[in-house]
Amino acid sequence: MQNNMRHYRRLNTLATLQKIFAAVSIAVLLPACTTIDKVELPQDIATQLTGKKIALTKYQPTDFYAMTAAKATLGLIGALVSKAEGNHIVETRKIEDPAQKISADLADRLVAQRGMILVSGKDVFASSDNVDTLVSSYPGADYLVDVKTTRWSYNYFATDWDHYRVMYNSRFRLIDTATKTIIAEGACTLTQTDALHPPTGDQLLANNALLLKGYLNKTAVECADIFSADPLKLAIVKNLARVSPSKPVAAQKPPINSKQMNVIN
Repeated sequence: MQNNMRHYRRLNTLATLQKIFAAVSIAVLLPACTTIDKVELPQDIATQLTGKKIALTKYQPTDFYAMTAAKATLGLIGALVSKAEGNHIVETRKIEDPAQKISADLADRLVAQRGMILVSGKDVFASSDNVDTLVSSYPGADYLVDVKTTRWSYNYFATDWDHYRVMYNSRFRLIDTATKTIIAEGACTLTQTDALHPPTGDQLLANNALLLKGYLNKTAVECADIFSADPLKLAIVKNLARVSPSKPVAAQKPPINSKQMNVIN
């Protein structure tokens, strides 16, 4: 009996160490977590945005991690497998980067509430989030709505390895292209799941990852609300139609009544 207890303790300790090592491995592989200082949009600038042109930046999706308890036991190798599998899920299930929906939503609100004009910028992925690079990559606008996903994944619960949560981090910047300065900035960190009945991995990916897409879409809506309220100081508008990020902005139907939304080429 005592031997069985010692064996159980050894196994439990080994499993705990494997989880710790896996967490460290993932931390090494994930993009560096940069501290983002909140910058509120100055009121004197906010009142001068009417008629100013805005464009949306766009990035290639950052690596998506599909982390399971089984992979965690493999440490660094497991983290690499999680990244490869996650990116495969994003590609094959056609999962959109929430950053593009957040950008389109914020643009809708800036047009509706600040009287700005959404222009059709270049439909290209930015090679860097450096301000100078972005300004040169998206010419023709007075301001850039710059949203970038910094981390996204699904992960098991530490106390329940069979059920999952979706984790998401992004940052927002409003860039003045004339001065090449950031006039508003903020961060969004959210976790999505069902508190009472968290999904299994199979449930997340069933029906072409319908549930996973739903969680990410909810995340996009909530992050847009966070960025709207602070730092942009905009009203929170529910059920606002969103511009699809898959096509150039000017080629799409306006997300709200055309009398309220100005879109030019």
